[in-house]
Amino acid sequence: MPVILDERMAEDWMNPREKNPHSLKRLLVPAPSGLLVMQPASPLANSVKNEGPTLLKVWPSMFKTANVPSNTCAVLAASSCS
Repeated sequence: MPVILDERMAEDWMNPREKNPHSLKRLLVPAPSGLLVMQPASPLANSVKNEGPTLLKVWPSMFKTANVPSNTCAVLAASSCS
């Protein structure tokens, strides 16, 4: 599960003067319900050679023709899904 930090939490996480780094474990909590969504990912997302917004598109027909399991998913921030 990814770590999702709001602006204040990110400041705490990146603070180089933190005297007790173990105290930052309090920031490692599950994301709020509804913040993340799951959707099928293009097989193109499996290669670091590919990049760009086309990797975020859902192409259901590709899953049928490419023999990619239907449960193959990518977790994306809800705000990046449109």
